[in-house]
Amino acid sequence: VKSHGWKAFREAETRVFKRIVTSNPYGAIIACGGGIVVTPENREILKTQPRVVEVVRHIEDIVAYLELDKTRPAYQIQSTRDTYQERTPWFDECAGWHFVMEKGDDNWKATEEDF
Repeated sequence: VKSHGWKAFREAETRVFKRIVTSNPYGAIIACGGGIVVTPENREILKTQPRVVEVVRHIEDIVAYLELDKTRPAYQIQSTRDTYQERTPWFDECAGWHFVMEKGDDNWKATEEDF
């Protein structure tokens, strides 16, 4: 992102996503970042998959996580809250299941077991 920008990142993301989905025709667990739904082509791919699960986290937890994680590229196009609101309908469009985490739930081991 720093060297080539978000457009190049999204294009590379789509290439990798298509390759992974194509190379796993019988299904796989693919953990995608929150931006996967930004690209219409990715949304169309997601809608063809038999099981798409969205892990829904409270916006306050997302903001806190992103503020702490200094390894992620800064997404300075709009605020995290605006980005969340923009992407929510796209996730709803693509996901057949929603795994909802309660606000403040950061016990990932328990979440993994619940899932």
